[in-house]
Amino acid sequence: MTKTVTVDPAAFRKGDVYRFPFTCIDPMPGGSNLGRIEWHVEPLRATRKVLITSVLVWASQTRDNRYQGKVFSLPCRSQSITSSRDENDYLRHVWQTAFCLEHKTLSFSAYPANQHTMLVVECISSIGNRIYFQ
Repeated sequence: MTKTVTVDPAAFRKGDVYRFPFTCIDPMPGGSNLGRIEWHVEPLRATRKVLITSVLVWASQTRDNRYQGKVFSLPCRSQSITSSRDENDYLRHVWQTAFCLEHKTLSFSAYPANQHTMLVVECISSIGNRIYFQ
Protein backbone atom coordinates (compact mmCIF):
# COMPACT_ATOMS: atom_id res chain seq x y z
CA MET A 1 0.00 0.00 0.00
CA THR A 2 1.09 3.55 -0.57
CA LYS A 3 0.79 6.24 2.08
CA THR A 4 -2.79 6.11 3.30
CA VAL A 5 -5.10 7.67 5.84
CA THR A 6 -7.39 5.58 8.04
CA VAL A 7 -10.89 7.02 7.67
CA ASP A 8 -14.06 6.66 9.73
CA PRO A 9 -16.51 4.66 7.57
CA ALA A 10 -19.62 6.33 9.07
CA ALA A 11 -20.66 7.82 5.70
CA PHE A 12 -20.99 4.29 4.27
CA ARG A 13 -22.61 2.69 7.34
CA LYS A 14 -26.24 1.75 7.93
CA GLY A 15 -26.52 -0.31 11.10
CA ASP A 16 -23.83 -2.99 10.92
CA VAL A 17 -23.79 -3.01 7.11
CA TYR A 18 -21.28 -0.94 5.12
CA ARG A 19 -21.96 -0.11 1.46
CA PHE A 20 -19.23 1.26 -0.79
CA PRO A 21 -20.62 2.37 -4.21
CA PHE A 22 -18.16 2.45 -7.09
CA THR A 23 -17.73 2.62 -10.85
CA CYS A 24 -16.28 -0.66 -12.02
CA ILE A 25 -14.24 0.61 -14.98
CA ASP A 26 -12.32 3.89 -14.87
CA PRO A 27 -14.18 6.20 -17.30
CA MET A 28 -11.07 8.16 -18.37
CA PRO A 29 -10.60 7.66 -22.14
CA GLY A 30 -7.30 7.02 -23.84
CA GLY A 31 -4.09 5.59 -22.46
CA SER A 32 -4.54 7.10 -18.99
CA ASN A 33 -7.41 4.74 -18.09
CA LEU A 34 -6.67 2.93 -14.79
CA GLY A 35 -8.77 -0.10 -15.74
CA ARG A 36 -10.92 -2.04 -13.30
CA ILE A 37 -11.22 -0.99 -9.64
CA GLU A 38 -9.59 -3.44 -7.21
CA TRP A 39 -10.90 -3.97 -3.66
CA HIS A 40 -8.67 -5.15 -0.81
CA VAL A 41 -9.85 -6.66 2.49
CA GLU A 42 -7.68 -7.42 5.51
CA PRO A 43 -9.23 -8.97 8.65
CA LEU A 44 -7.44 -7.96 11.87
CA ARG A 45 -7.40 -10.08 15.01
CA ALA A 46 -6.42 -9.07 18.52
CA THR A 47 -3.08 -10.57 19.56
CA ARG A 48 -3.51 -14.31 20.21
CA LYS A 49 -7.28 -14.07 19.97
CA VAL A 50 -9.78 -15.94 17.83
CA LEU A 51 -12.12 -13.04 17.06
CA ILE A 52 -11.66 -10.61 14.21
CA THR A 53 -11.78 -7.16 15.83
CA SER A 54 -11.86 -5.08 12.66
CA VAL A 55 -11.72 -5.38 8.90
CA LEU A 56 -9.61 -3.00 6.80
CA VAL A 57 -11.10 -2.17 3.39
CA TRP A 58 -9.48 -0.07 0.67
CA ALA A 59 -9.68 0.40 -3.08
CA SER A 60 -6.94 0.80 -5.66
CA GLN A 61 -6.88 1.66 -9.36
CA THR A 62 -9.49 4.36 -8.88
CA ARG A 63 -9.69 8.13 -9.20
CA ASP A 64 -12.73 8.29 -6.89
CA ASN A 65 -11.93 10.82 -4.13
CA ARG A 66 -14.06 8.87 -1.65
CA TYR A 67 -11.56 6.00 -1.76
CA GLN A 68 -8.26 7.23 -3.20
CA GLY A 69 -5.51 6.87 -0.57
CA LYS A 70 -8.00 5.93 2.18
CA VAL A 71 -8.32 2.84 4.35
CA PHE A 72 -11.60 2.14 6.13
CA SER A 73 -11.44 0.34 9.47
CA LEU A 74 -14.74 -1.46 10.06
CA PRO A 75 -15.27 -2.58 13.68
CA CYS A 76 -16.61 -6.08 14.21
CA ARG A 77 -16.47 -9.08 16.52
CA SER A 78 -16.65 -12.28 14.51
CA GLN A 79 -14.71 -15.50 14.04
CA SER A 80 -14.29 -15.45 10.26
CA ILE A 81 -15.17 -14.06 6.86
CA THR A 82 -17.83 -16.36 5.47
CA SER A 83 -18.18 -17.43 1.88
CA SER A 84 -21.12 -18.73 -0.10
CA ARG A 85 -21.81 -20.25 -3.49
CA ASP A 86 -23.29 -16.95 -4.64
CA GLU A 87 -21.47 -15.67 -7.73
CA ASN A 88 -21.34 -12.17 -6.18
CA ASP A 89 -19.43 -13.37 -3.10
CA TYR A 90 -16.19 -11.42 -2.55
CA LEU A 91 -14.05 -14.50 -1.92
CA ARG A 92 -15.10 -16.00 -5.27
CA HIS A 93 -13.51 -12.97 -7.00
CA VAL A 94 -10.23 -13.02 -5.05
CA TRP A 95 -7.28 -13.32 -7.38
CA GLN A 96 -4.44 -12.57 -4.96
CA THR A 97 -3.63 -13.13 -1.30
CA ALA A 98 -0.66 -11.53 0.40
CA PHE A 99 0.76 -11.56 3.90
CA CYS A 100 0.77 -8.18 5.65
CA LEU A 101 3.98 -7.86 7.66
CA GLU A 102 2.63 -4.92 9.65
CA HIS A 103 -0.50 -6.69 10.92
CA LYS A 104 0.71 -10.30 10.61
CA THR A 105 -2.36 -11.41 8.68
CA LEU A 106 -3.56 -12.22 5.16
CA SER A 107 -4.81 -9.54 2.80
CA PHE A 108 -7.22 -10.42 -0.03
CA SER A 109 -7.50 -8.61 -3.39
CA ALA A 110 -10.47 -8.96 -5.74
CA TYR A 111 -11.76 -7.42 -8.96
CA PRO A 112 -15.55 -7.01 -9.34
CA ALA A 113 -17.39 -8.09 -12.48
CA ASN A 114 -18.65 -5.49 -14.97
CA GLN A 115 -22.20 -5.45 -13.59
CA HIS A 116 -21.17 -4.75 -9.99
CA THR A 117 -21.64 -1.25 -8.57
CA MET A 118 -21.23 -1.74 -4.81
CA LEU A 119 -19.08 -3.56 -2.25
CA VAL A 120 -21.12 -4.62 0.81
CA VAL A 121 -19.60 -5.66 4.14
CA GLU A 122 -22.01 -7.11 6.72
CA CYS A 123 -20.63 -7.16 10.28
CA ILE A 124 -23.81 -8.54 11.82
CA SER A 125 -22.84 -12.02 13.00
CA SER A 126 -20.46 -13.27 15.68
CA ILE A 127 -19.80 -16.34 13.50
CA GLY A 128 -18.69 -14.57 10.33
CA ASN A 129 -18.67 -11.37 8.30
CA ARG A 130 -20.20 -11.54 4.85
CA ILE A 131 -18.54 -9.55 2.05
CA TYR A 132 -20.02 -9.42 -1.44
CA PHE A 133 -20.49 -7.33 -4.57
CA GLN A 134 -23.86 -6.02 -5.76
